[in-house]
Amino acid sequence: MFFLSQHGLPGKPAAISEGTMMILETMFFTVEKIDGDYAHLRRTDKPSEETRLVARALLPEEIIEGSTLKYEMLQYELISR
Repeated sequence: MFFLSQHGLPGKPAAISEGTMMILETMFFTVEKIDGDYAHLRRTDKPSEETRLVARALLPEEIIEGSTLKYEMLQYELISR
């Protein structure tokens, strides 16, 4: 896990607001199911975890079930369809 310090340097976690930290970690997901305005995503490195329900407005328009996404710096990027 990677934390960003208050000065943008690796090190101690940076507080965004009282009691909240911004964690910068790259994660990969597979789109398991598209359900209307939401998509069910499963982490590829931890398939035993529950799916993550994400609003489609936050995801690339081109996704289909089975797509692979990269989540980094609070953004999702389509890796493969």
